[in-house]
Amino acid sequence: MDWPHPIDEAERLAELESFLARDFDTFREVRIECQFLLDVRLNMRIDLLAVPKIEELDVVIAFEVKRDRFDLERALKQSADYVGGRVLEGPHSGKRIAACFLYPIASFEHAERWEVGRYHEGMFNLIAQWRVGRGFVSHAHELTLAIGYVVIWRSQRGWVVSKASEMLLGKRSVGGSRREVNRFALVEDHAEEQEEYMGMEE
Repeated sequence: MDWPHPIDEAERLAELESFLARDFDTFREVRIECQFLLDVRLNMRIDLLAVPKIEELDVVIAFEVKRDRFDLERALKQSADYVGGRVLEGPHSGKRIAACFLYPIASFEHAERWEVGRYHEGMFNLIAQWRVGRGFVSHAHELTLAIGYVVIWRSQRGWVVSKASEMLLGKRSVGGSRREVNRFALVEDHAEEQEEYMGMEE
């Protein structure tokens, strides 16, 4: 079974920060500016901004933290709006959000056991092209960050370097145009980190 998360949203945010603490600097309630079609700009506030501590990863990531029984379709659209948004405050002002992760979400295996879960899996695979992913905690108390079925980071094992580079670099649509969000170099690679999550033991 999946990890039993706190019920309160604030406690879930604190739980997420504790998982990320080793590999990320985190900042709560950060204002960003999002750009939409027809060059419409809107100021928004993300629950958590996470910045990798590795110097070679010049990228910032957003997290949207939810209570139980939230509207997944609405949350995915909200998260997609954040991607490409420009940070307006703090030490990372001016950087653009490279990806957004919903937390907490059911793990791959748990979601596929029931019909609605399989429908949600299809939604996550579709929204992955906008770099919206999920964060879930296994029964072994390990947080996994994945975009679609591609795992990019685990709290106990660190970065899946080749996959993180593939998923977080590239380009995506922002405000009807194509632009680079952030560029960074990943200098170390490990064969064991190149394996896909599916089929691996916890």
